[in-house]
Amino acid sequence: MINETRKILHKPNLAISATSVRVSIENCHSVSINVEFEKGFDINDIEEILKKAPGAIFWDGGENNIYPMPIIANGRNEVFVGRVRVDSSRPNTINLFTVSDNTRKGASVNAVQIL
Repeated sequence: MINETRKILHKPNLAISATSVRVSIENCHSVSINVEFEKGFDINDIEEILKKAPGAIFWDGGENNIYPMPIIANGRNEVFVGRVRVDSSRPNTINLFTVSDNTRKGASVNAVQIL
């Protein structure tokens, strides 16, 4: 998508970030997140932090087509995190993709955790 957009607009250096997802779902929600840091980072450090984050499951293996999907999050309390990559459109920025069961994590589990 990034290269095609640059090509169509004849802007080879256009700063652009994109995530494309086509999913027909019964339940769950998915979010593409863009995070900009104050300082540079090592993407491996980011992945290690996500692997240890409470309530999150790092679900990323692009070479094996392992990505967060509603089918794996449905009925679970955790947030699945993957598609973690450097955002080439901005310095010190990453993109990641999350999926969670919106009736559990988005509502009931959050209420219990807050209590």
